[in-house]
Amino acid sequence: MDKTMIPKNKHDLPKPINHIGSLFIATGIILLLLNIFVFQFGETHLDLFDENNIIENTEVIFLLLALFIFTYGILSCHTRSIAFCSFTVCFGFILRELDIEQFDVPHWIIFLGSGIGRNILLAILGILAILFFIKEMNYQKLLKLMQTNFAICIYIVFFFLVCSWIFDKGVFDFQYNLIAEELSEINAYLLILISSIIYCIEYRR
Repeated sequence: MDKTMIPKNKHDLPKPINHIGSLFIATGIILLLLNIFVFQFGETHLDLFDENNIIENTEVIFLLLALFIFTYGILSCHTRSIAFCSFTVCFGFILRELDIEQFDVPHWIIFLGSGIGRNILLAILGILAILFFIKEMNYQKLLKLMQTNFAICIYIVFFFLVCSWIFDKGVFDFQYNLIAEELSEINAYLLILISSIIYCIEYRR
């Protein structure tokens, strides 16, 4: 072997690809293209934003995928309380977006997925998630969590959800409030999906 091809020290070796960094870049490009496409198409096809139409169904798909990945995280990652809390949030958003009572399902599922039954179910899951989080977390773990890529993704999710609320309430007299609201939601839900992948990368055993 040609000795000139052998690296003299470890600094000469190629650096490994930062998978999470690449994921963030890919997500940014996807979000940009998605927003441009939905906004341009939505201007003339507002029916896309109706209940149980393509936009809302896409949002639910993102949330369902994130739900399954966080379920995997509960079973396979450490600091599982983070995955359980995220699972609960995803489940709540899914029930919010789906009109369970419109589906041909047993009455007990309709009860648990809407109205008082849904509120009780989410309250129970929320209390369990908080107790699990408090039991498993300490100051050092919490500080470390707040500095992770997963946390950065959640900060951005929170920003989009706030934007969605602002457009939903019509805080500003904006011509495209409906489109902006749904765009904010679809951005938030896609980032929740991305955060689930990042969680499994950062907290894998």
